[in-house]
Amino acid sequence: MKTPCPVPFNISDDLLEWAQKNVPRLDLEWYTAQFEDYWVAHGKKMVDWDATWRNWMRKASDERIPLLKTATPRPYHPKVSDIFRSGDTMSRAEAMKRFGK
Repeated sequence: MKTPCPVPFNISDDLLEWAQKNVPRLDLEWYTAQFEDYWVAHGKKMVDWDATWRNWMRKASDERIPLLKTATPRPYHPKVSDIFRSGDTMSRAEAMKRFGK
């Protein structure tokens, strides 16, 4: 029989053991909260919530989202104030040569 997601969704010892073997790098607390919020918000019912949780964790472990994104530096462009302060009129290419880093 289908039932709504149990709130809170408790990770049993069996599920914890499964996770340690199959998805050892996941933050189980965070992904379980995400899992619970999703299923509660959608109001869907399932027959086997443990199987649904294991499937959610497998999919989460397949995500290719980096933990930290490295910012790419933007190219330097001279400030207009630098150009005006010099009292010159020049092209962008000239400004880059003179004021570029």
